[in-house]
Amino acid sequence: CMDYKNLFRKIERNLRTIERSNDLLATLAEILRRLVDDFQDDLGLIGGRIYDKKGSSYLLKREYPKPRAPKDYKVPATYPPIRELVEKGYVYSRLGDAGVDSRIEATLGVKRFAAIGIGEACRQIVAFTLRENSDPEEVGHTLNTIRHAINLKLRSEKCADRFAEARAIQLSLLPAAAPAFGDYDIFAASIPAEEVGGDLYDFIRVSQRSLGIAVADASGHGLPAALQARDAIIGLRMGVEENL
Repeated sequence: CMDYKNLFRKIERNLRTIERSNDLLATLAEILRRLVDDFQDDLGLIGGRIYDKKGSSYLLKREYPKPRAPKDYKVPATYPPIRELVEKGYVYSRLGDAGVDSRIEATLGVKRFAAIGIGEACRQIVAFTLRENSDPEEVGHTLNTIRHAINLKLRSEKCADRFAEARAIQLSLLPAAAPAFGDYDIFAASIPAEEVGGDLYDFIRVSQRSLGIAVADASGHGLPAALQARDAIIGLRMGVEENL
């Protein structure tokens, strides 16, 4: 009987160590390599492929451990195993099953395979070539869990990227440096309590003899506070420029 608890811990550790990349296909290719190398004994994995949807087809973009099919080999989105995958998020098939095209699988060098959909619309597919003695129930249960783990990892990274972008926008609203004004030494800095904050300050030269200093704290924390701060600082600058 498979020790699912330890297996899932092993999966979590594996995914956690994969570095973030702006190239989704490169990230999925690294995940595929890790799974094939580290779980071949547990799940009977002997290889795999990454597909990316373009129009009405899925294009083969990566293979591991070595390429067998032509680059960008097309598999129609209407292919029955793919339709089942899009509907359920996961598919397990073998030659002889209804809807499995022996010509497509021969080109890929596959007799038995499982695949998981990535993202809500399954625009990417991670497919695995399986040993003949692989257990459909064990493989199905485990790869479905892997699918959820991968999607959670990618969603978390996407969310982190959005917060990083919001933080960059917020910090860009702050003065790049304190102004030189008379004999005064002026310094300011803002360190958000979270990834994105709502504190702001500004230096607004009213005249040669007058320097306006604005300090404000938007209520709350995080993204809503940053958006309030953005609106406040832009409105303040526009108001001063128009003598309001």
